[in-house]
Formats: sequence, C-alpha cells, structure tokens
Amino acid sequence: MPEDLLRLLRGDPEFYEPVRRLKLTDELITLPERFAAFAARVDDVIARPEHFNDEQWQFNQQVDGCIAQQKQFNERVESRFDRI
Repeated sequence: MPEDLLRLLRGDPEFYEPVRRLKLTDELITLPERFAAFAARVDDVIARPEHFNDEQWQFNQQVDGCIAQQKQFNERVESRFDRI
C-alpha cells in the first residue's frame, strides 16, 4: 500500500503537488527561494568591504596628492618669506 502511494506520487505531478502542500508548511515549500535570497544578501554584504576598500584607497590617494600640493605651496611661501 505505501509503495503504491509512493509510485503514484512519483508518477503523477498533478497528484504530487496537492499532497506536498498537505504535508509541508508554506515556510518549508518556500525555503529554497528564501534561502537563495538570503545567500544573495550575504554575498552583497561580503562584497561591500572590498568595494569600500577600493574607494578608501582612491580617497587616500587623493588626500596624499593634496598633501603633496600643500607641502609645495608651503615651501614656496616659506621661501618668499625668507627672501623678505
């Protein structure tokens, strides 16, 4: 008897789905989709620090350039004051 039921479930998708709905909760049925969405969010969170690090590196490069320009300016100003 159980084998007949299993054979019927495996062989007839129209019969399988209603029985599946009776045995499983909506949470279990939607679990694969929900897990895929969760995994995508985790991947995004993991990728953000790498993106942030790239942006931070670019910002640091810009700051370093500004500091170098400021040093040159300061040297020119000091040189002019020394001449005065």
